[in-house]
Formats: sequence, structure tokens, C-alpha cells
Amino acid sequence: MSNNIVNENNSVIETLKKLYVRISILSLSTGALSPILPYLLILSGGGAFESGLFQSLNNLFNSVGQAIWGRVSDLIGRRKILLVIGVLALIIISFPLTVLIFLNNLTPYIIIALSSINTLLTSTSIPVLTSIIIDIAPYTRRSHVYSLHSSLSTLF
Repeated sequence: MSNNIVNENNSVIETLKKLYVRISILSLSTGALSPILPYLLILSGGGAFESGLFQSLNNLFNSVGQAIWGRVSDLIGRRKILLVIGVLALIIISFPLTVLIFLNNLTPYIIIALSSINTLLTSTSIPVLTSIIIDIAPYTRRSHVYSLHSSLSTLF
């Protein structure tokens, strides 16, 4: 009996390690772009209004997106697909932004629009990862596992 518990705990730990690596990679990729976008906004002619609009729309779309994607995740139950959507959105939105940077054809409102769409689509990862952690982690360790997830997310 105790052997089964040990094997089950080891399986959970291995799964959580893989999940933490994926969380870290996703957070690192989105976190690496975050300090660059406001700088690009100013370089493209944006001012205080555009900077405020940029920050507020990103915060709004992140919050709204989490609620929407959390509900979608609960309804369809296909969490891995939603994680793939988040990663693909990051890649797809980053491509036109990169092209526009090289063409020197950026306006503040293009940056704001692309970033807002990106934030809305990549916000899938937060409720989906939370629900995966809740499904995987044993009830007695759930709060510890989730606090570790939160700490890793703020690190990147």
C-alpha cells in the first residue's frame, strides 16, 4: 500500500517538474518582450497617452482573457490544446511585429493592437496551468505546489 503511494508521489513530482519547465519557458519568452515594447512605442512616436493606453489595454485583455479562457477550458476540458494556442499566438503575433520593426513601419497604435491581441491570446496559459496543477497535485500538497508555481511565474 505505501509502495503505491510512493510511486504515485514520484509520478506527480515528475509531471510537475515537466510542467514547471514549460511554465518557465513560456514566462521567459513573454517576459523578454515586455520591457522592449514600451521602448518601441516611444521610438515609433508614442507619448504619455499611448504608453498609458498600452499598459491599460494589456492589463485589461490579460484579465478578460483569463476569465474567457478559464471558462472555455472548463467547458471543453481540452487544456493542452489551449496551451498550444497560447504558444502559437505568441509566435504568430511576434512575426508581424518583427517584420514591421525591420520595415521601420511601426506606429504606436499598431504596437498597441498587436500587443493587446497577443495578451488576449496568450492569457490562455494562466487558467489552464492552474487547472492542470489542481488536477495533478495531491490535495494535501496543492497549496504548496501552487505557491511554487506562483513564485516561478513572478521570477520570469
